Amino acid sequence: SLLLDNTGEYTKALLGGGRGSMKSSTASLGISAGLEHDEDACALVLRKVGDTLRGSVFEQMQWAIDVLGLGDHWRVTVSPMEIVNERTGQKIVFKGLDEPKKIKSTKFRKGYCKYIWYEEADEFAGMQEIRTINQSLMRGGSSFFVFYSYNPPKSQSNWVNRECLQPKANRLVHTSDYRRVPPAWLG
Repeated sequence: SLLLDNTGEYTKALLGGGRGSMKSSTASLGISAGLEHDEDACALVLRKVGDTLRGSVFEQMQWAIDVLGLGDHWRVTVSPMEIVNERTGQKIVFKGLDEPKKIKSTKFRKGYCKYIWYEEADEFAGMQEIRTINQSLMRGGSSFFVFYSYNPPKSQSNWVNRECLQPKANRLVHTSDYRRVPPAWLG
């Protein structure tokens, strides 16, 4: 609920955990709820490798929209891979970062990219790569929120593990696992 309340206390959330930890569910629900409350907002969902989108975050976002009972006004297309709100024109766009420079050309016909989600963030090269991408995307709006979901790497020297240890006022760092999730949610 902390991520869904839109208080502005946090602008970034690092969500670590393994299978069943609800990190992807938290990000997708947060984005879906946020889009419902801000008709100028759009979202971009990113993975390092593009051909992993369809079976993961694309399905996850559809699940979140359905869970929140919003499916009646969102249209899903595979080519291009996006989910469009038919009432407002808002979009959720999915991209792989096989070629990061292509992100600079991401445009939204209506609104701006308020939500960015890096799924499997530990697969990215590091915060410098992510900062460059964020600088290209975070423009034209009044507020932004970035989700980073990842499986905590075993190596403590991995950039994600180091980043989580650096406290920042506008950032939530949360780690969970399947033991903290109601059993009925795990399937």
